Amino acid sequence: LDREYVPQVRDWLRKQAEDKRLIEWMRKAKRVDPGNLPQAIKYYKMIAGAALSDPLVTRAEERLAEIEKQAGEALAAAEEAAGAKRYGEAMTMLKKLRRDYEGTDGAGKALEKLRQLNDDPAVAAKAKAEEADARLAKAQQLLDKKEYAVALKVFDAVAKRYERTPAAEKALEKARAMRADAEIMAALRKESAARDRKRWLTMARNFINSRRPDAAKPYLDKVIKNYPGTSYADEARKMLADSM
Repeated sequence: LDREYVPQVRDWLRKQAEDKRLIEWMRKAKRVDPGNLPQAIKYYKMIAGAALSDPLVTRAEERLAEIEKQAGEALAAAEEAAGAKRYGEAMTMLKKLRRDYEGTDGAGKALEKLRQLNDDPAVAAKAKAEEADARLAKAQQLLDKKEYAVALKVFDAVAKRYERTPAAEKALEKARAMRADAEIMAALRKESAARDRKRWLTMARNFINSRRPDAAKPYLDKVIKNYPGTSYADEARKMLADSM
């Protein structure tokens, strides 16, 4: 090979190797975009950082620009809420922006804005109260829809996380009232039992499918023992008989 062409050949070979990496990175980026934007952003930045004259680099740069624009719009909306003194809403939006757009300039600015808001005691207290009110309202909606297990969990969380706020006091009262309501507690026990039955049967089925009937037996026995006379017990007996 003529020495004159060695550098060109070496550059061509390196570009071929880099192109393959770019293709793989782009595949990985597309696989997680938009469900996991932080991971997608990492791959797009790796592609853009290749500094090659390649269509994939251009596409990665364009997608990064789109994502950055979305982050900027989310930041503007959060700043508008903060400007209107809806601090709880603003902080919730900023936290979501940081999480969803990690790796962008917008996420970095969101972190700075969060620190500014948290550094002001009056703002932080108002934001905490607003967040508590929003969580309390969500719990009430769940209770109204008779989703008792989740509602009780949220009431308990509000009472614990937002101590010394009016919402926490109301949440504590709601949780106590739920636990004192015989009908609600009966429904909660029924929900819990249904979850247990389904979980035990699922575990048993997985073990049977893995050709481990001995490991499935304890779960099937629990269903039969704890829920006799039910369709679940009948199903457990059939699974036990078929697996032996």
